[in-house]
Amino acid sequence: MEEVYRESDRADGAVVFLLQLLLGISVLIDYFIVQSWPYGSTWQCRWAYVAGVVMYKPFTVPMWFCLTLCCHYAFADKLYDKKRDAKTGTPYGAPFTRSKLTM
Repeated sequence: MEEVYRESDRADGAVVFLLQLLLGISVLIDYFIVQSWPYGSTWQCRWAYVAGVVMYKPFTVPMWFCLTLCCHYAFADKLYDKKRDAKTGTPYGAPFTRSKLTM
């Protein structure tokens, strides 16, 4: 079976995934530490602020990018008939290689 992605494409995907993950973590740090929390001592105010992070626009782009790549990797076995690269064990069609960093 011909490989769907070349090795360089997979390496590029892993680098972009790592950059998006770091961007998402830095946005979370900014949201929870730097930004001001809502005024009010009730738990409803604080819970709404914490739950609202998924609607915070600087966080949504890296979050969806990482989720899409992880779902693509998770379903690569099923989509490509469970064929794997003999050297690394990476499923064919996976967006990045299987390594200690990505697992």
